[in-house]
Amino acid sequence: MRVEQIMSRTVISLRPDATVATARAIFRQRNIHHLVVTDGRKVIGTLSYRELSGHGEETPVSATMNRDFITATPSTTLKEAASLMLRHAAGCLPVVDEGIVGILTTTDLMRNLAGADS
Repeated sequence: MRVEQIMSRTVISLRPDATVATARAIFRQRNIHHLVVTDGRKVIGTLSYRELSGHGEETPVSATMNRDFITATPSTTLKEAASLMLRHAAGCLPVVDEGIVGILTTTDLMRNLAGADS
């Protein structure tokens, strides 16, 4: 099975100059734990809710985002994606193919393993 079969195609992203307050609001409103930081369609970082801890509301997300992230492609196998996530302690993988096309999270992998639809 491939990443494209279970990834979320709706990617919630932020610009690097967005504030921590904006990121927190999106996390709460969307009930999600990971955001992708983009410059146009190019991924420049990832952001988890935990990474906001200790940062002021007006801090730009560029100051707290993870710049050392890994990505997958739509054709990456789920086994390869899970291995990457384990090896790098990543909670999400931006999925790229000439720009951002999706996101794969540990929740997506668990749902697939459990056989749940969503």
